[in-house]
Amino acid sequence: MTGLGRRASGFRAGAPLLALLACAFVAACETQAEPPVASGDVANMDADQVMFGVEYFVTGNGIVRGVLRSDTAFMYEDSALVRVRPVDLTLYDEQGDTAGVVTALSGLLNTRTQVMVATGSVVVQEVGGDRIETEELHFDPNRDRVWSEVATTIHRQGSVLRGRGFTSNTQLTDTRLDAPTGRVEGLEF
Repeated sequence: MTGLGRRASGFRAGAPLLALLACAFVAACETQAEPPVASGDVANMDADQVMFGVEYFVTGNGIVRGVLRSDTAFMYEDSALVRVRPVDLTLYDEQGDTAGVVTALSGLLNTRTQVMVATGSVVVQEVGGDRIETEELHFDPNRDRVWSEVATTIHRQGSVLRGRGFTSNTQLTDTRLDAPTGRVEGLEF
């Protein structure tokens, strides 16, 4: 009968706990969290959007030619250009195998044309071990072309070659150095 008496009077054992939880929930809803605030270089950028941990598939004529990974991407509403820092671009050959990896301090990607320019300590590490170093690299997957028009150093099979730039296909199988100089297995140019 004691249980019936409590129900009849409207008292429930869990009611005080439930009321306390409801008050805490209402109080939590009324407290608004401060939005995250960007600091450092990010705060000084004029970008409309900033994204972190970006992965972008670069295609050329419907085929994936590369995957661009970057810590930070700065996007602008009135432009197809996206600034990325740093650049980590994996290039693929016709069979979908990795041809090489491009790293740089920053890059500018046109999302309409897929053309990218990487700048600052650019290194192209080919799968076979060869390495290309330059300060600016252009990548156009639709024209199947990678190139530089500034000083370039190529490390190939123990030789070091320098030139005014280079041109290659995106698979890095046909690389040509402009105005080469250097030492090749005992030969001077």
